[in-house]
Amino acid sequence: MMSKQDLLLLMKARHSGRSYDTTRAISQEEMDILMEAVRLTPSCFGDEPWRYVICNKQNNQSAWEKLLNCLDESNQKWAKDAQILIISLSAKNFRKSDKGENFWANHDTGAANYALMLQAAAMNLMAHQMGGFDRDKIVERFNISDDFNVMSVIAVGYEEEGAEINSRSTNNLDWNYRQIADQSSCDQVIIITMSNAANCFIHIYNADGSRAEMCGNAARCVGYLIMSEKGTEHITIELVNKRILECFKVGDKSIKVNMGKPLLKWHEIPLSTECDTLHLPIELEMLKDPVAVNIGNPHIVFFVDNVNEIPLRNLGPKLESHVLFPQKINISIAQVEKSGEIALRVWERGTGITASCGSAACAALVASTLRGYLTAQQTSVDLPGGKLLIEWANNVFMTGDIGFL
Repeated sequence: MMSKQDLLLLMKARHSGRSYDTTRAISQEEMDILMEAVRLTPSCFGDEPWRYVICNKQNNQSAWEKLLNCLDESNQKWAKDAQILIISLSAKNFRKSDKGENFWANHDTGAANYALMLQAAAMNLMAHQMGGFDRDKIVERFNISDDFNVMSVIAVGYEEEGAEINSRSTNNLDWNYRQIADQSSCDQVIIITMSNAANCFIHIYNADGSRAEMCGNAARCVGYLIMSEKGTEHITIELVNKRILECFKVGDKSIKVNMGKPLLKWHEIPLSTECDTLHLPIELEMLKDPVAVNIGNPHIVFFVDNVNEIPLRNLGPKLESHVLFPQKINISIAQVEKSGEIALRVWERGTGITASCGSAACAALVASTLRGYLTAQQTSVDLPGGKLLIEWANNVFMTGDIGFL
């Protein structure tokens, strides 16, 4: 059963973007689920006055193009990438002739449209309703009877990868999630929705309201919750960057996550200019010569003799917004112990100093190995919030306990 807070978070996660993934089609099963959400919408006398003309680019491109050409030019520019275009209609009269004109039809159809859009958000689809179109063209080209009002056109599809996270300006911040983070004193807010590629999809919001691509600790927590609910010891989680994380239960409250392969090329980090990712040309006070690693999100790792001597609160903001990092950066200060363990402090992009960061711990092991500071590709990373076991064997694996506050 969905809680009140779950529903509010889903409503906040729903948005009307304009960047659709042109490579991902929508199945008939997915459309059936959207229409079932519409069918369950309440209406006056249960009359269900809504009607939908569905134009699927995959199986009826001519109808889809015909509807696209009915949109205003400004809407055509982005709606051309949506896999589905839908005409929303409302019946002017009740089905039973003795009831006459249905004055509530437009209201009920609007409610049905919202049900469709909310269900789309739950399925990690994006539905964008628009009013910028030529009604006369739609009536003529689709032979719409005078018994119906043309209400809106709805574009449906998967959102393009990175559509909201490439721009990290203040305009991209979600102040609702920032408020939740402030009230609960948490580093990140995680929204769990449905996925067609994994057991679930997680949306990650930083403390400042910006979206993040990856959170290893969140994956462990979500993995534990879903595995406990399903009574299984293995699940998968889809991220906004299309990475699929595998989670395994290896102890009572110990979760192991396959974080995927680290990315090491300059454009994969990404950096604003080509340079050696093992020796970035950055120097700020006592910090210099970091390694850049992408573990589903961008990191740099500095190596020092004593992590506690670094004024990370002062240096973190300057490094996070360095010109070399177009998407900003997560900063780790690493101290490789004689025992082979790594002591780590982290400044997290969009959050600040954090007690623990799973992807940073992974980046620290990869960077330490590449620099030759470690010979074993497995070690314990000690963060202020606790220890994580990190392994690197083609993919990077993170293991740690979860806890409840």
